[in-house]
Amino acid sequence: NELIIDGYINDYIFFIDAILTYFEIKKEKKYIDIAENLMELTLKYFWDKENGGFYFPAVFVRDIPLRKKEFIDSVIPSANSRSFSIFKRFYKLTKKQKYKNLKEKLEKLYSNFIQNSPTGFTEFISHLF
Repeated sequence: NELIIDGYINDYIFFIDAILTYFEIKKEKKYIDIAENLMELTLKYFWDKENGGFYFPAVFVRDIPLRKKEFIDSVIPSANSRSFSIFKRFYKLTKKQKYKNLKEKLEKLYSNFIQNSPTGFTEFISHLF
């Protein structure tokens, strides 16, 4: 039984980030479980299974003619950049290989962007190390 909330990838990723932060403070397992369940829905409805990266609108949004992905960070980091750090955190906390694989997929996807314009990807770069 899924709870689907109208929203864009930013809404989901930044909410997951907040839940992970709360888990890191409280150390209560239920919060990592909530974050993982929400990430599963996020991957199901926003993740590009062929090329990697998150689309801005969900797969079920029909009134948008083009499903685009946002990678460039501005005042607010892109959801794809923030998800890179989330995958790193999930892997560190759960040791589940799938999070490491997702992180590596994003790293590969970003490598071309960063070479051409590193200043547009400060959030992503800040989590490389």
